[in-house]
Amino acid sequence: MEDCTISRRRCLFKTKHCKTLVELEKGVDGLFGSFARLDSRISSVGLTAAKIDHLQWQTALKCDITEYGEFVCSFDAPIDENFEFLGI
Repeated sequence: MEDCTISRRRCLFKTKHCKTLVELEKGVDGLFGSFARLDSRISSVGLTAAKIDHLQWQTALKCDITEYGEFVCSFDAPIDENFEFLGI
């Protein structure tokens, strides 16, 4: 009779243990899924930041080219205007 009780207890313990392991496994799978989504979002943010940096660089370059173009075009103006532009 005692052996039967011990066997039942062992069986119950094993069942509870298996349920706990299954729950832990589901939790770990959920964590891996969350980390994968987080990694994807971080990559997306990095790409967006790179695009913003590139657009800022292009905007600065456009301003520099426009300013240079205005400077070059100013030499087509009469001599008096050229001296004024140069601060002479």
